[in-house]
Amino acid sequence: IQGVELIVKVRVSRIQVILSLCLVCLLIPAVAESDFVGDWYVHAMKQGESEFDVAAMGMIYHLVLNADGTASMEMMGMISEGTWTEADGKITLTIDDSPAEATLDGDSLVITAEETTMILTRESVETIQVAAVNPNAAAEDFEGEWTCAYIEAAGMVMNAAATGEEIPTLKVENGKISLTGGSFSEMLGNEAIEMPYADGKMGYEMSFGETSITFVIEMLEDGMLAFRVGIADQTTSLYFTRNAAEEPAA
Repeated sequence: IQGVELIVKVRVSRIQVILSLCLVCLLIPAVAESDFVGDWYVHAMKQGESEFDVAAMGMIYHLVLNADGTASMEMMGMISEGTWTEADGKITLTIDDSPAEATLDGDSLVITAEETTMILTRESVETIQVAAVNPNAAAEDFEGEWTCAYIEAAGMVMNAAATGEEIPTLKVENGKISLTGGSFSEMLGNEAIEMPYADGKMGYEMSFGETSITFVIEMLEDGMLAFRVGIADQTTSLYFTRNAAEEPAA
C-alpha cells in the first residue's frame, strides 16, 4: 500500500509540475502579444498647428517599450528611462516623471502630451550622412553654381528645405564666391568676395568687433561642396550640390 501511495504522489507531483509549466507558457505570450511592445521611432511631430518631419530635421527619437512595463527614450544620443501601463486599448507612458497617453492608429503609435503630438512607426529613421572631405581637390573643382541641400548645426544634419527658409545658392567663379539666401549671405554683404585657394580648400576670414568669423569651402569625395562658417567655437556647415548644366540651345 505504501508503494502505491508513493507512486500516486510522484504522479500527482509530475502532473502539478506539468500544469505549472503550461500555465507559465500561457502567461508569457499574454504579455509579449501586446501590440505596444517593441521599438518605435518618431517620424513626425505636431505642435499646435505646425507639423515637422523629424527625419528631415535630422532628429532621432527612439522609444522602446519592454514587456515588463519599463520604457526608454533615446533623444539625440541621450537616453531617458521610464515606465508604461496598458488599459482600455491605450497606454500611459511616463518618461522622466512626465506622463503622456498613447494609442495605436493603424501601424502608428500616437503619443499626446499637452500641445505636442508625436507619431511613431516601427520603421527606423536614418540620419543624413555626408561624405568625407576630398583633400586633393583642385581649384577648378570648386568653380560653378551650387544649391544648398543640407545644413548641419549642433550635430544635426537636416534638409535645407525643411528649415522653411530661403535655400542658399553659391556661385564660385575665378576664385571669388557669391552666396545668396540665408543669414550668412548678409554677413558677406551679398556680394562677391575673393576666397583664396590653398591646400585643397578655399578660405576667408573676417571680424565683427572682437569676434572672428572664418569661412572655409571644401570639396567632398562624392562631389558635394561643404561651406563651413566658424564663429567662436561653433561651426555651421552648408552642403551644396552642383547645379545641373543648362541644356544647349537648339
